[in-house]
Amino acid sequence: MSVVEKVAACRAELGTADGSIPSQLAEIGRALGIEKELACKSLVEQADVCFKTLFGDKGMSSIVGDAIPTGAIVYAEPVLPSATAVAVPSASAAAAPDVYAEPVLPSATAVPVPSASAAAAPDVPDRGLLWDRSVHANGGPRGDQNLPCLTLCCGLPFALCPVHCLSAWGCADAVGALTRHPTCRDVSCCPCSPNSKNPLWCCAEPLGWAASLGQLHTVMALVANGANPHTKNAAGENAFTDAARKKHQHVVSWLKQWEAAGRPGAPANQAMDRGAGGAAANLASSQTQGCYVGACIIPILITTFWVQAQGPDEIRASGVTLVFPWSYTLKRSEHSRTVFELRAPDQKQDWAFHNSGCCFWGSPGWWALKVVPGNCC
Repeated sequence: MSVVEKVAACRAELGTADGSIPSQLAEIGRALGIEKELACKSLVEQADVCFKTLFGDKGMSSIVGDAIPTGAIVYAEPVLPSATAVAVPSASAAAAPDVYAEPVLPSATAVPVPSASAAAAPDVPDRGLLWDRSVHANGGPRGDQNLPCLTLCCGLPFALCPVHCLSAWGCADAVGALTRHPTCRDVSCCPCSPNSKNPLWCCAEPLGWAASLGQLHTVMALVANGANPHTKNAAGENAFTDAARKKHQHVVSWLKQWEAAGRPGAPANQAMDRGAGGAAANLASSQTQGCYVGACIIPILITTFWVQAQGPDEIRASGVTLVFPWSYTLKRSEHSRTVFELRAPDQKQDWAFHNSGCCFWGSPGWWALKVVPGNCC
């Protein structure tokens, strides 16, 4: 298998960007967290390391074994004639010049190489089997991922957000039960939300913990209850990159299958609204109006403020944090009807409102509850 083919296989598996071979290898190395292993190596060696990291020794052996993967170019070795006993020629025949027949070399047989789009498209599984735990093994932490030690180091963040701790430990049934209620699902500042953010640990989410530690069954439970695998934490990571960085390729593969199947709900969660429709699409800016009380990072920097609609996609917030007054204008996000973005020179925040407009979670790491509705003032 050539360098180009190995790089193409890795890029299709990870979904990294196209480009020159060195740039692709650098991006694959960053996604897998093996930049140091690739340093000072040739392109051929880098491609081998990336391919082996993703597919293992089994994947490498399959290239030269009996099972030839699609896309490989197969060349048959020439069959040389075996040595046979030759009768001693007579004297008259000895004078004749030796006649040597060249071995017939078979032509190379080429296996068709699939297009890039076909290689990148994951198989679309049966929707029933997609959620079958007996079909998809959990996996769990690698041998070098010390979960008890991690729990001790993250004791305070886990105490603040117990669902995150349960997700890291792979308590899929408990996590599923705690995050199943629709109200919890839609309020990201709720401790039992599948999209809750931990302000004490880079605004991490339960899905990020489960993906980083290979807890596939917990990932399935969170996704079934509305967790978004594309949401990034404060470090710029999401469930896909967390799983790939920690070499839990089975989690990445399942998430890709779930997306290829149309992001379906689990059999017991078919009524769940996963799109931009429903109540989320009907959130009017006027529903956000009112007086709010909130806290920044931890309940020390208390803030109170007033929100007023300035138009269908714009709101104005003015208030006081401790003794410092402030006022900002936020505009509705292009990606979500419930998110308003603040892009001031000194501030960059996303306010994700509940569908009812009663509260929101703001990045990075603060929340607010409406204490006086706008139509009562």
